Amino acid sequence: MIKVFFGKDSGLITKIVNNEINSKTEVIKYDGYKDTVSDLVNECCSLSLFGERKTVIFSNAYFLSTAKGNKNPIKEKDQDYKSLLSYFKNPEPNCDLYILVTGTLDSKNELVKALKELPADFHEVFDLRDEDFVSLAFKHAKEAGGDIDRDAVKLLNEYCSGDYSLFINNLDKLLLYNKHVRTDDVKLLVNKPLEDKAYDLASKLLNKNIKSALNSYQELRQNGWEGLSMISTLANQFRFMALTKFLIAKGYNNDDIASELSNKNAKIKSAKIYYTRKDIQNYSFQQLLNILCRLGDIEKDVKLNNDNVDERLELFFLSFR
Repeated sequence: MIKVFFGKDSGLITKIVNNEINSKTEVIKYDGYKDTVSDLVNECCSLSLFGERKTVIFSNAYFLSTAKGNKNPIKEKDQDYKSLLSYFKNPEPNCDLYILVTGTLDSKNELVKALKELPADFHEVFDLRDEDFVSLAFKHAKEAGGDIDRDAVKLLNEYCSGDYSLFINNLDKLLLYNKHVRTDDVKLLVNKPLEDKAYDLASKLLNKNIKSALNSYQELRQNGWEGLSMISTLANQFRFMALTKFLIAKGYNNDDIASELSNKNAKIKSAKIYYTRKDIQNYSFQQLLNILCRLGDIEKDVKLNNDNVDERLELFFLSFR
């Protein structure tokens, strides 16, 4: 038997496969980033140590995916794909092979075609929805003898960008710190992506937390962020907020706005829209556009007139209206 699991979230795929084979007595794991396909074929064809049915998991089967990365340290000349193709056409009947693929299957790939002709069992693993993460977090916290409120789950999911493994690892860390996890715990213990730090800075400005915004800006500068790039980064955050305000006025709900503003390089979670609504509730669409214009003027003066970028941005923060 051969089963192929594929989807965007490798951590979620691994979790689903592990749950399915939980009762198996002998499970042998191979990694496409570390082990050659020849090693995999030899393992599948060899007898079980216990004389029973064998289960083999082969993760990171990158060569079956349309997503081509640079993680693989194994040279292509060392990969004997022909032996794997032969195995797919005549698999060992006493071996259950689970193949894990991150991304979309390459339908033009000869190995994928052979798997479909076998036919292997294909399972597409879809990303969890926001409510799925809420249910998951509630259950996980309860099993750990604690609890987490809905707002904390939304914030945690936003910080983790919907990544299952990152979400669970951070949730475990939070539950060790406090059995009753709240949003303040998430803000204290979970690292935000760099873009989110810039978003947080914009949020502080909108909520008139000027001193905190200045501290955040200075911290980002100390960590290596260029002042000029900070202007465009801030502008991107306020542009996102202005677009959100525009779509709210059109009657879009959180999920619709998230879908509308997402693209192939960045998927927006509805949790982010939830918090953005709070930040911009006292601002009009025109006011947000005016903020963008001010940032545009600062960028022009820095580039054309050699104005000091730190002085201009800090003045922008101090005079924020």
